[in-house]
Amino acid sequence: MTIKGVTASSTAGNITLTAYFPGGEGGEEVIAVNPQNFSVTGNQTPIVTGIDPSVWISGSTTSVTFSGQYFDTNSPTLAFSPSAGIGYTLSSYNDSQIVATVNVATGTPNEDVAVSVTNNGYGGSAFYPGASGASPASAPVNARVQSPLNTPEITVIGWINGQAPDIVATVSAGPTTPTLRTNLTGSSLTCLAHMLDWYSRISSNLLTPTDIAYANAWLLQQSANPAPPTTTITPAAQQSAGHFRVFNDFGSGRGFYQVGSTPSPCGGATASWYSPVGNTYPDSGPGVSGSGEIYQLAEGQVGSAGQKISQTINGRTVPWVWSVIEFNSSNAPTFSQVGMFLSYSVYNNGNFVATYPQSTVASFVLNNNTYQLAPSQIP
Repeated sequence: MTIKGVTASSTAGNITLTAYFPGGEGGEEVIAVNPQNFSVTGNQTPIVTGIDPSVWISGSTTSVTFSGQYFDTNSPTLAFSPSAGIGYTLSSYNDSQIVATVNVATGTPNEDVAVSVTNNGYGGSAFYPGASGASPASAPVNARVQSPLNTPEITVIGWINGQAPDIVATVSAGPTTPTLRTNLTGSSLTCLAHMLDWYSRISSNLLTPTDIAYANAWLLQQSANPAPPTTTITPAAQQSAGHFRVFNDFGSGRGFYQVGSTPSPCGGATASWYSPVGNTYPDSGPGVSGSGEIYQLAEGQVGSAGQKISQTINGRTVPWVWSVIEFNSSNAPTFSQVGMFLSYSVYNNGNFVATYPQSTVASFVLNNNTYQLAPSQIP
């Protein structure tokens, strides 16, 4: 017979095996056998076949997937060499994949880091698989720590400009159906009632393309953000103020990003269905592009209520919006890769550089949530 995960003792010519069974096969079982009638093979030494992402930015926290074999179903242990400044928390694990949140402290130098996985077996402690002397720890596989310490700090604030020419013109022209304007611009309660209709997929007063264009423009104008300063900023203070849809700050040893909230278009009216916090794209965060440049991606979209309302008005979901900040090998930044629609204000060490104007509402709503930026698309 073959038993995985055992401890053994011998008395009076017999060997007593305490066998540990995985998953739902249940606990442990003590078996006494004659040594001439059995063979025992332990678990295989773990093998790490992939680390994604394999480049970690100092001063950041990254969700990392470790792929391989023979990790088993008890909590495995990750080891790093050198280990200074690197910590982790397990998120999930099974026999072939470990997902961990890896934190690299600010100031950790550029270096290769050897990563190994220790198999803790079915009994809860490391055992030595196979032949005597075999290791419960995998052979090391390298990851890389990169530190953008000598770069400028770049800040990109993505916001909605409610006074953009196309929005102002569309709202001023008004809808074809007068009741639409009356309900939206009346009291906060009549506005809320209309929002609840759209949230419930009831297309109240959306009778013509002009009505639809008006609804989109009016909602964006009423949930717009105040324009960021065109002088200087303190990035952390701007982030705390929350007047943005996407916030991206990277460089000079810093790295943080955030997807903002959507202000209620009905003013003070609130309801339990309204979820203003946007969705964050899972692969947002730092990484290394295909050309070897360090980047940080901040990407998000409107929350669940906005998605349902868009389905009613436009027949499709809302696209993603994003900002990419990237540094080359000379620490020179690029920050012009941004998603359509938002206005993006850019700052270098807190000093205003430029604002990229937003695209028209009409061009934005032609897309849906398949309009997004994946890390593989960052040059």
